[in-house]
Amino acid sequence: MSKRSVLIAAVLALSMLFSAPAHAQDSGPVYRVQQGDTLSAIAFAFNTTVEAIMSANGISDASRINVDDALIIPGYEDVQGELGLATVEPGEDLWSLSLRYGLSVEELAELNRVVNPERIYSGQRLIILTDRVPEAAAALDTSDPTYLETALRAGENPWSLQPLFGGGARLWSLPSVPVLIAGEGEAIQLYPDGLVSFEVSGTLEQGMLVVLYAEIGEGLALQAELAGHPLNFFPYDDRLVALQGISAIEESGVADLVLDVVEPESGEVQGRLVQPIRLYEGDFGFEYVNGVPEETIDTAVTVPEDELIDGVTSVATPDRMWEGTFDFPSRYYTESFVAVYGTRRSYNYGAYFGYHTGLDMYGSGVPIYAPADGVVAYTGELVVRGGTTFIDHGWGIYTGYYHQAEILVEVGQFVERGEVIGIVGGTGRSTGPHLHWEFRAGGVPVNPLDWVVNVYP
Repeated sequence: MSKRSVLIAAVLALSMLFSAPAHAQDSGPVYRVQQGDTLSAIAFAFNTTVEAIMSANGISDASRINVDDALIIPGYEDVQGELGLATVEPGEDLWSLSLRYGLSVEELAELNRVVNPERIYSGQRLIILTDRVPEAAAALDTSDPTYLETALRAGENPWSLQPLFGGGARLWSLPSVPVLIAGEGEAIQLYPDGLVSFEVSGTLEQGMLVVLYAEIGEGLALQAELAGHPLNFFPYDDRLVALQGISAIEESGVADLVLDVVEPESGEVQGRLVQPIRLYEGDFGFEYVNGVPEETIDTAVTVPEDELIDGVTSVATPDRMWEGTFDFPSRYYTESFVAVYGTRRSYNYGAYFGYHTGLDMYGSGVPIYAPADGVVAYTGELVVRGGTTFIDHGWGIYTGYYHQAEILVEVGQFVERGEVIGIVGGTGRSTGPHLHWEFRAGGVPVNPLDWVVNVYP
């Protein structure tokens, strides 16, 4: 064979190798591509890889997928039907989800590889079978004591309700047990008596604020906690609202929101809802801060001082005094800062035992301005924080100002946005003059930059 023939044969062999379609999987459940989907997002949602999906579907170019394409999803060969994704709504659990999507609790758990059914959290994406979703609405009825009465009101055969409750010939049910009636599909909220609705605004993330809205029955009160932090609710637009900070070092994972509806006079709990919510990690760096006075990192000093500030900022006054976003407290700043919120810190070559609780701004001898209306809650000279002021803006929201050379306000004084409250200095645990600006929500330091650009609630 000539050299030319050998070369042509080699080229043909290579072209066949690279143009041959990937091996396609013969069977398995499919997922229909939605607007905005990518193969990487689909792979993540279904616990597989882009390469596995491409191989199962004979795809050679990951970017060549179209809306409504039916993709075989590997890893679910024993499942029959069309796969879909659903988001867990507040107040739902595996049992209510099983009614909503026409799957048993066991099927849902197996399909989603759920290890602990009690830790299904609000906002979680679950895999469902779209062809199993019933064309019915879930009714949560606490007033009708029997299947018969519920069925008559819904115009349904009472015997058709039996399978939802384990079968049997009985025609009675316990209060607050959901039944399916004709209508359009919707979520089943398993709220306790007295809790009409609740909403968690935003994503729970280290260092950020979470806003919770709730509506309860007339004459009742609401007690709650999130990740162990007591929540303070206040009337707002015909609902209740609570603002709670999430620490930059709060353990990530699933945190519990506990809501207790109580009778105000007796304090008796009328109903309780425990709602797991996913808490995400923030993105924080690390830094060394060396040359600070040794007494400012002595726990015999730092612990009592922290407890003092915690006590000041744990009080939630009922009057909201701020409006809109907050201003920066200094006119002397650039697009960069001395230090930002959340960085893990090592002092004097020690271990990373803490984090930076505020935003450090450049300046020396320049004025400090109140970023919003409020009442001065604390002033004093502290070992770690130096010249310190805290302003109470209401609803558990406080701003703090450290390392001041001069404090120009007094406790109890009302200050308006833009009013001078002090002078920037370098007192306390500091390697040079600067302003440490701190934000606290529900007693927890949060990122001040969030409040400069966002309006809460």
